[in-house]
Amino acid sequence: MSTANILSFFTRMSARLRDVQSWPQLLIFGLISGIASAAIIIAFRSLVDYSLLISNNTDTHFAEYSREIAALIPLIGAILIGLVFHFVPKDAQKVSVGYVLETLAHRGGVFSWRNTFVQLFGGAAAIASGQAVGREGPAVHLGAATSAGIGRWLMLSSPQLRLLAGCGVAAAIGASFNTPIAGVIFAMEVILMEYTAAGLFPIIVAATSATALSRLVYGDDPAFLVPVLTSVEMDDTLWLLLGAILAGIISAAFVAIHRRAREYHHYTPIARFTFIGLITAAVVYFYPQVTGVGYDVVQANLDGFLPIALLVGLLLGKLLLTPLVTGLGMPGGLIASTLFIGACLGGILEQLSGGGADIAVSSYVIIFMGTVMSAVLNAPLSALTAVLELTYAPDVLMPTMASIVVANIVCREVLKQPGVFERPAKEQTPWRRWALATPASRVMSRKCSSIRLEDFRDENHSATLLQQFSEDKPKWIVMTLAGEPIHVMRRNLFEPLLEKHDGQSDISSALPKQNIVNTNITASAWDILKGMKKHDADIALVRRLHGKLRGEVLGIITKSGIESKFKE
Repeated sequence: MSTANILSFFTRMSARLRDVQSWPQLLIFGLISGIASAAIIIAFRSLVDYSLLISNNTDTHFAEYSREIAALIPLIGAILIGLVFHFVPKDAQKVSVGYVLETLAHRGGVFSWRNTFVQLFGGAAAIASGQAVGREGPAVHLGAATSAGIGRWLMLSSPQLRLLAGCGVAAAIGASFNTPIAGVIFAMEVILMEYTAAGLFPIIVAATSATALSRLVYGDDPAFLVPVLTSVEMDDTLWLLLGAILAGIISAAFVAIHRRAREYHHYTPIARFTFIGLITAAVVYFYPQVTGVGYDVVQANLDGFLPIALLVGLLLGKLLLTPLVTGLGMPGGLIASTLFIGACLGGILEQLSGGGADIAVSSYVIIFMGTVMSAVLNAPLSALTAVLELTYAPDVLMPTMASIVVANIVCREVLKQPGVFERPAKEQTPWRRWALATPASRVMSRKCSSIRLEDFRDENHSATLLQQFSEDKPKWIVMTLAGEPIHVMRRNLFEPLLEKHDGQSDISSALPKQNIVNTNITASAWDILKGMKKHDADIALVRRLHGKLRGEVLGIITKSGIESKFKE
C-alpha cells in the first residue's frame, strides 16, 4: 500500500469520526494511540534508566557516596535544571498531569511539542538527580501529548482529541507500571472525568496494547513482590481506623503544601529550583532514601525490614519534598510518592500495634498505600486498581476500601482539601463537560445556502433565488461580499426583503449590523461559545479548512441551537 493510500485511508476515517461515534474507527485509533504511547514511554524509561546509571542512583540513593556528596547531587541537579528552564519560555515550562488537565480544559486538547520536549528531558533529569519525584507525571504528559498529536495530524475534532489524550494517559500508566486497569480508571476518573461506552472501549484498547508492548520489553512481573499475607482480623479495626484518620490528615497536608507552593510560580526558575535543591539537600543528608521514585523503600517495607524511626523520617521527608518540588514546577510526578508515604504509614502502624503473628505488616503497608493515594488524588477507584495490580494482593481490598472512605472524609469534608489535581467547580459542571465533549458537527445546521451580493446587480436575480429557495428549502441564508460572509439570516426573514428588492438598490443596506464568528469542524461547542463571547456574536459559521473549496460554509451554529442540543 502506497503512502498516498495510507494517508487517504486515515483522512476518510478521521472524517467519519468527526461526524459520528464510529466504534470500529475509535477502536483502531485506540490501538494506534496505545502503540505510539507505549513507544514514547519505553523511550522515556530507557532515558531515565540510563540517567540513573550515570548518576549511580539505581535504587541505591547515592549509597556509594558520602552524605555530603549525596546531598550535593540533588542541589546541583536542581540548579542546573533551573538554569535550563531560565531559557525556556514560561508557557513551555508547564508539564505533568496539571498541564494535561489545563490543555484539555482550555486548549481543546492541542498540546505544545515544546512542553512535551521539556517534560521528556526535564523529567529524566529530575529523577536522575535525586529529586523527590516519580515518573508517572511525565508518563501521563508524554502519553497524552503523543496520542493527541496523532489526532491533531489527522485533523480530528477537539472532543476526539480529548478522547485520544485519555487513550494516551491510560496507555502511559499501563506501560509505565504494568497496570492496564488502573490506567483505564485513572484516565476516566481523573483526566476525562466521565464514563461513556464510546470513550471506554478505545481507552481499554489503548491501555491493553500499550501494556502488552511494555511487557515484551520489561516482562510481566508486578512492581512489588508481596510476601504471604495473613488476613486482617477484627482486632485490627481500631488500628485501621486510626491509620485511615492519619492518612486523611497526611493527604490534606500534602495537598495544602502543593497548593501553597504553586502560589510562588511568579519567581524565576533559578530561584525556585535553587530553593528546591537546598531543601532537598537538607533532607537527603539525613534520609537519602527519599530521592527518586522510592519503589525499593516500599519493597523493603513490604518485607518488614525498616525500623520505625527511619519510617517516620522518610514519611515526613517525602511529605515535605514531593508536594513542594512539584508545586514549584519541577518536571516530575507525585503519585509514586503517595504510595511511598502510605507504605511508611503502614509500617509505622504495624510496629506501634505490636506486630507479631496477629498483624500482617504487608497488609497494613498495602492498605495505606492505596488509602493515601486515593485521598491525595481524590481518585478511589484508581487507587484501588493500582494497588491491586502493583501487588497482586486482592485479599486486602475490603479493608482498603473502608480505609479509603474514612481518609477521604477526613481530607475532603473535615479538613476541606480537594484532590491535588481537582479542577475548580466551574470546570466540573455538566454543561461545561458536555460542551467540551461535543464537536461542531453535532450542533450545526447544514441547511444553509450562500449567495453573492455582487449578483444582485441583475434585476432577475431575486426571482431566480426565490425559485431556488423554494426547491432547496435552506434554513439559513449566508450573504457574502468578495468571498467573505458579512451577514446570516433565516430564510423566512430574508425572503420578504428579496421580494421587495428592485434590482437597483444595495440589498445589504437593509440588513442590520451583525458580528459573525468563523470556526471549523474540529472545534468543540465550548470553543465556539468562547469565540462568540469574545466577539459579541450570536452566530458562528463552520467553514472548510482544506482543499479546493477552502472557506466554504459547511453549517451554521447559534447559541440557542447549542443550548437546545444540550437540553435534548
